[in-house]
Amino acid sequence: MIKYKKDTDQIVTLTLEMTGRSANIINHKLGLAFLPVLAHLKKEKAKKALKGIIIRSAKKTFLTGGDLDYLYQSNDAEEIYNFSQTLQGVFRELEAPGIPVVAAINGAALGNGFELALACHHRIAIDNPKTRLGHPEVKLGIMPGNGGTIRLLWTLGLVNAFDILSEGTTYSPRAALKLGIIDALATDEADMLDQASAWILAGQEGRRIWDKKGGSIYGGSAKDPSVAQSVQFIAAGLAKKYHHNFPAPQAILNTLVEGSKVDFDTACRIESRSFTELVLSKAAKNMTKAFWYDVNAIRSGENRPKGYGKFRPRKIGIIGAGNMGSGIALSCLMRGLEVVVKDITKEVADRSRIYVKDRLLALVAEDKITAQELEDRLQRLETTEFSEAFEHCDLVIEAVFENQNLKAKVTKEAEVYMDEYSLFASNTSSIHITDLAKYSTRPENFVGLHFFAPAAERPVVEIVRGKLTSDETIARAFDFVKAIKKTPLIVKDSWGFYASRVQNTYILEGIYMLQEGYPPALIENLGRQVGMAKPALM
Repeated sequence: MIKYKKDTDQIVTLTLEMTGRSANIINHKLGLAFLPVLAHLKKEKAKKALKGIIIRSAKKTFLTGGDLDYLYQSNDAEEIYNFSQTLQGVFRELEAPGIPVVAAINGAALGNGFELALACHHRIAIDNPKTRLGHPEVKLGIMPGNGGTIRLLWTLGLVNAFDILSEGTTYSPRAALKLGIIDALATDEADMLDQASAWILAGQEGRRIWDKKGGSIYGGSAKDPSVAQSVQFIAAGLAKKYHHNFPAPQAILNTLVEGSKVDFDTACRIESRSFTELVLSKAAKNMTKAFWYDVNAIRSGENRPKGYGKFRPRKIGIIGAGNMGSGIALSCLMRGLEVVVKDITKEVADRSRIYVKDRLLALVAEDKITAQELEDRLQRLETTEFSEAFEHCDLVIEAVFENQNLKAKVTKEAEVYMDEYSLFASNTSSIHITDLAKYSTRPENFVGLHFFAPAAERPVVEIVRGKLTSDETIARAFDFVKAIKKTPLIVKDSWGFYASRVQNTYILEGIYMLQEGYPPALIENLGRQVGMAKPALM
């Protein structure tokens, strides 16, 4: 679980390596594994035979969170509270004054994993834009429960800590450095460990601000008038945004406010109580099931037709250079695929290149990709007015206007140059796939791939099965959606498919209520109060 190594400079390296898992997590087992290690480190410290500690990972990631299975299945408040308190105790022992501790973050550090990093005196991460750092717990209806909330409060201030925790955003190492939640960047593993050793040997003090006499929370506590005023605005904003349907953001705010008025250890106990209450809440159980277990079941291929090898697309054709077609192109380019976009003229098709470049430049500005990666993606994009360019495409997706005759025309033009193994997909949102497949020479290879606008940002793609669509085509469409890192949802070829049918039914219900005489404001407010993202009368 934890490998111990001490070098000639009296620096101990603790290497995390959970057996039987592809990534490290912190659960009751790993938490308890720290206890004998910490006890030995105390003895080394007492003998003055310890100058510092480096915590690293033997996995590709640093530490990717807690044990959701354990939390989801538990219904014992005392057990969950004690679990939180135990890990808080481990982290407090780790950051105890005297010996500097460095987190050497080689990959993703999320949830409990980032709480461990926050408990270290210094954090160094390898500068990889694909690495994600932070606290996404709120997206599952919970919050950090092992001191992370209170450490961010002291380090960044109440308002900044709330912004990070309530949105569940994860950050690249460069973005994390700008925020101040890590301290340094490294080029690779060797550089990271060298920096860690150098920082320790420079004689850095192993003491946190909350353990220093007279230390105070950055920006002040909720007792300060300016902070108290900010809390009022935040509370009002939460009520407006969520209508009290999501308890986690409110619990985070309450914990930050109450925790800012007491000492650090008392604040951590407040955090444990809030964490326990959220874990046991119906909202958290439902969100964890929907956004973790159900999503992972879909992504793992639970509904994918069995018996077909994995489809590995290399080149994708797209008909239509509008926002939808360009968004699909961007999604493919971001995952290393080649893309050819066709429209009525080369000039019109080039609009897709402009769209893609603008959004890639924004990603560069956000440190999510490098300038070189931008150039690599643009080089894999071809724009054209000729259907001949689809000759070597594994899949062609039409994203033209919702006109059946136009869709029939572009289908026939493209299929002339496509080989017998390639797939043709329609991005239609309102026309039956079975009807569109009538214009195809190979209806068994014809499938619906319904992206949602904006296509590059929305995580779900509906895979629509027509009457003649083969199982193999569905399996290959599933693999394509997975290849571009989206969630494939296999649906029937019925009116509105699935998502639009649900949304439209909701809107129609609002219209029926209006016809029955209910006031429009009442209908809209009721829609929001039951947790819908938008009112029924849009």
